[in-house]
Amino acid sequence: MEAAGMKLDLERMAEMRGVVQTEAETIKAEIYESAGCRFDLHSPQKVAAILFDKLGVPSRKETNSGQRSVDREALEDVRGHHPAVDGILRYREIDKLASTFLTTLPKFADERGRIHPEFKPLGATSGRFSCSNPNVQQIPARSELGKKLRQMFIADEGNVLVVADWSQMELRILAEYSKDSLLIEAYTAERETDLHTLTAARMFGKAEANVTKPERSIAKMINFGIAYGITPVGLFNRLRPQGVDVTEAQCERFVADYFRTYPGVRKFLNQVETRVRERGYVKNWFGRRRRVSGQTAREVRQAQNFIIQATAADMAKMAMVRLHAALPEGARLIAMVHDEFIVECPSAQAEVVRDLMTEVMQAAPTGFTVPMVVEAKIAANWGEAK
Repeated sequence: MEAAGMKLDLERMAEMRGVVQTEAETIKAEIYESAGCRFDLHSPQKVAAILFDKLGVPSRKETNSGQRSVDREALEDVRGHHPAVDGILRYREIDKLASTFLTTLPKFADERGRIHPEFKPLGATSGRFSCSNPNVQQIPARSELGKKLRQMFIADEGNVLVVADWSQMELRILAEYSKDSLLIEAYTAERETDLHTLTAARMFGKAEANVTKPERSIAKMINFGIAYGITPVGLFNRLRPQGVDVTEAQCERFVADYFRTYPGVRKFLNQVETRVRERGYVKNWFGRRRRVSGQTAREVRQAQNFIIQATAADMAKMAMVRLHAALPEGARLIAMVHDEFIVECPSAQAEVVRDLMTEVMQAAPTGFTVPMVVEAKIAANWGEAK
């Protein structure tokens, strides 16, 4: 992957950089006008002073050192209290895109317009890859600006990109470990169920067809957060910025309802807690160990998280090795972003490579009963593959 590199459309990137910088200046001017003064938007202390002291925006979150927080989560929670809040969030997104990616990425390009990120196979404690110089794993996937930036990653002339990723990889692994009957059924039924809708229906005691969008959002947040030890307070802090009007008491009930719906998950998490405290380590499906005492709630969450995330990481690595060996001549794996693989190949090979990637990546480890599902797309650039 490092040798092959990823090609950038440097001309379009330069154009986008100009547009983004102009937009950033416009947003900055709007913030100053609504606040009635100029201030350093990159200083948390100055931003806090203007928002909370001058403009009367409520402060609802503190940093670890006891300062008033102005991070994304804190500001999302007070959207609507003053136009400057929304402006600062928009400015930060666009400023980060310009400074971290649009300005920096081209500096790493070689004479062919290709960047060669460093992929570190043991970069994370879980065994996940990390990436640097530049970190292409950090490029946002869901925001509109992030999607536009991904469109700057292109294939050589005559080539295409084939992008494949696992569907709900870590939730499927949680289902395998927990053996929860409802989770297993959701992933093994002849017609696969939308897990988030199913969870919402069971939690709120209604038919799947009657589940509302906010209810599905709550269920989705819990589904994805449960293996990471999401707490009622954590759920509250994540849902409010998404516009879901809930209280901490309701979030406490939601988490309790989730565990009533999936008792096998609660049992699995309790078993991990007991095991890590007894022996001082946990291990994933393939035997990778993490040593942690489990004497604090944080360490217990780390152990629970490790088993799921490390199993996903090793599953991906084994698939990478098999895929590299199976790809036809001319096709090459150029990047991996956690549960997503990117292959560049001649256009004529695209369909063969897509089918091959799906087949290789869907092969579940020995003993797995939950099917691993992979979605693969052929595209001219990375952004079009989503």
